[in-house]
Amino acid sequence: MEELVVDVARSGGVSNYLDEVFPDAESVKEQAAEFAERVSWEASAAEEDYHGGGVDAADFLPAASRFLERGFANLESYRSKLLDIEDQRMGLLNHLTELRAINAELVQARREESQLRRAKEAGDSMAAIQQAVQQRNGHACLQLIGSLSGIANQVRDTNDPELETAISNMCSEVVALGKSAYEEDLRLSLEAEGFPMAIPNATSKPKGLEQIQDRLAFLDAWQSTTTHLGLNEKIDLQQPWSMAALIRDGIARYRFHFSSPSSSLNDPHHPEWAADFVFTRLTEAMPFLAIVRPQADVAFANALIGEYVTRLVSDMKTANDGELIRHSATVTMALELRLHVLQHAGLNSPVKLLVSDEWFVSTWAAAEMSHAEQKTSEAVQKILNGDWTLDEASSVASAIQNAEETCSLLEDDKTKAKVFGLITRPVLQSVRSTLRGTVGGAAENRDFDVTLLDANRFRACCRAASLAASVGNMLNEFQQNSVFYMLMEEACANGEDNGSPLFKQDVRRFQQEQAHLSSSIVRCVVDRFRNDLVPYRNCVVYGDLSAPSPDSVLSHDLSGELREPMQLLERRLGLIKSALGRTRAANKIWREIASELDKQLFDDIFILAFAGGDQGTLEVANSSNDFLSAAMRGRILRQICFDASVLVSLFEIFTKKVSKVFQRLSEATTLLILSVAGEDEWNKTSERSLVLSALEKLPTRPGDQTASEAATVLRENLHVTTLTPREAKEMLIVAGLLLPPLT
Repeated sequence: MEELVVDVARSGGVSNYLDEVFPDAESVKEQAAEFAERVSWEASAAEEDYHGGGVDAADFLPAASRFLERGFANLESYRSKLLDIEDQRMGLLNHLTELRAINAELVQARREESQLRRAKEAGDSMAAIQQAVQQRNGHACLQLIGSLSGIANQVRDTNDPELETAISNMCSEVVALGKSAYEEDLRLSLEAEGFPMAIPNATSKPKGLEQIQDRLAFLDAWQSTTTHLGLNEKIDLQQPWSMAALIRDGIARYRFHFSSPSSSLNDPHHPEWAADFVFTRLTEAMPFLAIVRPQADVAFANALIGEYVTRLVSDMKTANDGELIRHSATVTMALELRLHVLQHAGLNSPVKLLVSDEWFVSTWAAAEMSHAEQKTSEAVQKILNGDWTLDEASSVASAIQNAEETCSLLEDDKTKAKVFGLITRPVLQSVRSTLRGTVGGAAENRDFDVTLLDANRFRACCRAASLAASVGNMLNEFQQNSVFYMLMEEACANGEDNGSPLFKQDVRRFQQEQAHLSSSIVRCVVDRFRNDLVPYRNCVVYGDLSAPSPDSVLSHDLSGELREPMQLLERRLGLIKSALGRTRAANKIWREIASELDKQLFDDIFILAFAGGDQGTLEVANSSNDFLSAAMRGRILRQICFDASVLVSLFEIFTKKVSKVFQRLSEATTLLILSVAGEDEWNKTSERSLVLSALEKLPTRPGDQTASEAATVLRENLHVTTLTPREAKEMLIVAGLLLPPLT
């Protein structure tokens, strides 16, 4: 049987082996095929001879009979040989089947033997580990756990769940037992060297260092065992294997790396290297330090953090670079956030230690302020120049938000308030100074003639007003809604002297700045229009104003003297609209402009140009413009009314209800209708009669009762409420509808 197995294996398989053992089978098949082909050929030849008449029938039949008998005999011989070969092949296959079954039993027996051997090895390791635990030999215990880990790994390659479970449970048990023995052994070795106050190193205590290194050399095996078996989730291990830093003096190594001239890490421009070193050493050391002695982890961490802060402040004083100081503060804040993840009570705050140095706080705040001021100044200039839209003016507010985010990482609220004030107040002062300079070109040039502003300066002034309103609103919302601000308000007293972050004064100052800028815009528009209105007023006074025909109520041509002033006014109103948009600041500005122009046009044109004196002096109305006929004055008045309607229409870019803004001009137009309408259009007992009668009774000198009755008549019949009865009477006297008082 064994020889058969060897032969089959040597042949490369059962099929090849059978081909080698029975080579005649293929030969017999080939001979049978050749014989059959020859018989077929001879039969065909005999048939052709017979039909051709070349063979006698009496001779053909005996010859054919003998040929067939001989052929059948040959075929039977071939068949017999093939049957014998098939019987031999089947017998051999049966032997091979028996051999396969025997081999499977042999493999199973060997597997069981291997499993028993592994189980015995695991049992021996278990017994040895228990003995090592009793002897408190953590070194030997850890070695045996490593070997047990290898056994567990081999068991996982088998298909025996029962054995795998048994050895896994055994590993879990011995790891729990070995943990205490190992920790105790290592603790004793370290305490013998004065740990943790005197961590052994290669210079001071080489022998003690060598002993500890020998024990730590097996930590990888411990880690491999627990990770391989998934024990980190089953057993509350404190993971004391990442302790490479414990065999070195952490502070001494920190000083070497970041103080020694020969160290490649000694670069003050990369404080993040030192921060990474501190965090790495702490995460390596603190888990085991807590095991060795209570609060040893906190003492080690605070000493290393203190060394980091001391060295950082020294480097920053040497460099004296604002941007580097900002970067170092950012790195220290990031380190503190990483330390919070360790969740160790009692750790000193590196940021708090850093800001306890007054020089660093003041220098850092100055650097942050300078950075914020630069960014803010760039943003303000872009906004004023029109490079940005006002929607992007929030970039100015980002300086406040960034300062809040920076200071929120500080520990002490008073320190937060101090640093926050040092950063934000100069920035806000710089913004106000820049905005103030848009009017006169100098920060305090309040006497600048605003009528001389060109289009670019005027646009910048409009944007500055909007920006002042935006920043003021932002500060107001910040002090009302920010939790950070509320905490600062509780921690600090009011006032700037003690570093309070309160924005009440800043809000008021930006409101004042907005009011000044808005007033400058209004003055620029109104004063320029008043100056440009002088030639037009003179034309009205001397009757040189082109007047429409008597048949038309309103003209359809603007007076030539008003074309350039109107064009300039239209451009400036467009600049206000484009620069400020539909904001509250824009609404306030254009309404003030409209109110001023409404009063100015009515007083200087409708009244004074005809009365020739101060408003309210009815006596002068009798002698003024006496060289003009009543018809001419009426025609000029109609032209003035049309010119006023063009002025009013310019404000339709802001609102469609312009009549509510230009109330004087609107009511003056209403009174004008009384003078231009014919008598047949009015019933003498209607509104016209009532109005004229009430105004005629108005005395030369003011009388309360008569004026009150006239005001009621104007309000109820013509809806005139803004013009006083005396102003209405002057209008009608100028229009020739009422007689002037006798002098």
